[in-house]
Amino acid sequence: MCFDLLHVDGHNLADETYETRRRELERLGVTQGRWLTTPSPRNSAGAALYGYTLTHGWEDVLAKRLYSTYRPASRDGGVAESKAPARARSAGRSSATATLRLTTR
Repeated sequence: MCFDLLHVDGHNLADETYETRRRELERLGVTQGRWLTTPSPRNSAGAALYGYTLTHGWEDVLAKRLYSTYRPASRDGGVAESKAPARARSAGRSSATATLRLTTR
């Protein structure tokens, strides 16, 4: 699942706001193979999604401030992550981060 974009067409986007990076990600329309771009609900839709994830035991909700730039491993309030408390991590599943290389035409 893709939810942020740091480089596109040779351009570093890390210093751009999340809103700008997200707009670029959505412009790409990532749907290659098993990859997809996650939805980006805001305001009451975001709150409703958070409630849904808790009710259904989903693993994570990650929220980013629209004006924040990318800062690796930063805990400065630009990103909020919520782990579902009842989620058992012993189900044989692991979390992984991957880099998706896209070619735009």
